[in-house]
Amino acid sequence: MDEEIYGGIVTFRYTKDNIELLLVNYGDGTTHPKSKLEGDDNIEMEIIKEFYNETGLSMIVASLQPIYQFNSVERVGKTKIKKSIYYFAGIADLDQEVLLRDV
Repeated sequence: MDEEIYGGIVTFRYTKDNIELLLVNYGDGTTHPKSKLEGDDNIEMEIIKEFYNETGLSMIVASLQPIYQFNSVERVGKTKIKKSIYYFAGIADLDQEVLLRDV
């Protein structure tokens, strides 16, 4: 069975009155920012780079271990593909402006 590894970040920031959570719309649903991992870096560094590429935001990874993992198996033709998504916690800088757009 083929396997694909994805990494994502549950990103939040503290404001004066709230805690804001960042979600993105990938067209097939709204979720935490994530992407397929294919590089040679360690998973944390690759997730930070992909997060910046997708959102333009810098952030701090607040967890060195995934806070949760989601696994699924999908069939593409006759091939089964196991997909694993590892989510880490991240804190975004309060002073960064977020442009709301679809990815």
